[in-house]
Formats: sequence, C-alpha cells, structure tokens
Amino acid sequence: KGRLTSYHFGAALEFSKRLYIGADLKFLGGKNEMMEIGDETSYYYKPKFSGSSMTVGLMHVLTKNLQYGISIDMPTSLSVEDHYTESNHINSDESWSGVWNYNVKKPMTLHFGGAVLSRVINLFYELEYTDWTNLEFSSETYGLHDVLDINNEIRDEYNPTLMHHIGGAMRLPILPIHLFAGYQYLPTPFKDQYDEDLRQ
Repeated sequence: KGRLTSYHFGAALEFSKRLYIGADLKFLGGKNEMMEIGDETSYYYKPKFSGSSMTVGLMHVLTKNLQYGISIDMPTSLSVEDHYTESNHINSDESWSGVWNYNVKKPMTLHFGGAVLSRVINLFYELEYTDWTNLEFSSETYGLHDVLDINNEIRDEYNPTLMHHIGGAMRLPILPIHLFAGYQYLPTPFKDQYDEDLRQ
C-alpha cells in the first residue's frame, strides 16, 4: 500500500499566431509499504519518495481541422529513503533493520502527436519514446562497486520503448450520441522478457 502525489505548476503562451508553447513543473512525493512473509523470514519495506520533473512542449494549429504537438519530459530525479527490516522467526539474533538511501533518474521521454478534427469525426495519435538504457541509479549508502553493477545491469536488461496511442471520436448525426474508440501499443522495457506482454 502507499501513494505517490504530484503538484503541478504550469504556464503557456501563444508565441506566434496558432503556435503555443508551455511548460509544466512537477514536484513529486509519496511513500509505499510492502511485506513479504515467509516460513522462516519476513521482509518489510517502507520507502519514501521525493523528486521533481519538468515537461516542455509546443502545439501548432495548422488549420481549424489539423494540429500537432511535441513535448519532452525532462529527466525525472527521484530520491528514495527505504526503511528495511528483516525478521527471522527462528533466530531473532539474525534479524536486523536499516535505512537505504538512493537516487533514481528516469530518462527523458519524447512525445509527438497530432489530431484531425471535424464536425463528425475526430482522430488522434500520439507517439511516445523513452530510452530506458539511460535509467541511472546512484547512492552514497551502496558501495561504488554495487552502484556500477546495478547500472550495468540496467543497460544489459533494458531496451528503449516506442509506444503508440490511437483514438477516435464520432458524433452521430441527429442523435445525441457520441462514440469513442482507442488502441494502445505499450511494449515493456525489459530485454528478451515478456515478449507476449505488449499490453495492447
């Protein structure tokens, strides 16, 4: 159980005719709580999160029926304070607890999308690209060798992802009814794993 909250501060302006630019600053915070109960040993995790991120983008209205947009999610920095307890049910002398502090930096994500608008049918498309091999782990609690191993493991086991979001809306003539449909292609970033789990 847990939560992750975000507070947004955004602004946008019309840079030139039909060309809009904007930015969104996010402050992140939250916590989580997990427990694994075994026959001999139980593990308890209680991490706390804090961080920030920024998105910048533009939207260009080409005509009243056609528009496109580009945005970039800048690398997201997240600090984690993980309270960890290991309880041995048989020998309490082997139980221990500690606090692990580390930082994770999510790589940049590029978004590109467009829309075709009419009185009857609206069509939407978005492409989303993230190179997960650029995910970075750092810590002063972990040893330097452990940090290097974790980052090497990230580069060995993660792939870039290219996601697609397609949607449409239709307003039926005469009748006050709107129809909506959509499709998403969401590959996982894990290399050579979950090949059949594309979450389409």
